Amino acid sequence: MATYDVTETSGGGTTRMSVWFEGIEYLSAQGIGATGEPKRGQFVRITLTVKNVGTKNASFCSDGKIKWESDTTAPQVVTTTEGVREGADLNTTYRPGQSLNGSFNLDVGAREGKVAYWQNLTDAQPSFVLNLFRG
Repeated sequence: MATYDVTETSGGGTTRMSVWFEGIEYLSAQGIGATGEPKRGQFVRITLTVKNVGTKNASFCSDGKIKWESDTTAPQVVTTTEGVREGADLNTTYRPGQSLNGSFNLDVGAREGKVAYWQNLTDAQPSFVLNLFRG
């Protein structure tokens, strides 16, 4: 589980979000229903539970905010519209206490390295990091 601060969606201030990593699955283009092969090398489906554990409304949006890197490859945005997501659409505004479980697909360079979620791409540090494994 990872917990991070996020700017609330209206009125400023911050609140807290928690993310539970439920699963990582490497898939073929056919396995996710993609229209083509991955551009970077490997499709991976990440399944999460996202919960607002704070006291104010906050948003989560994975689109364009996840970067992958490895020991030999510099960070790059790896979100993709390819394939079918499973479960709820995690990209929404959460009121305090609300949570959703769902997945999104990424197009990463290899079955290694790490993916990082950036609430704002200009932040000094990512909100959370997930290490990928060879499999």
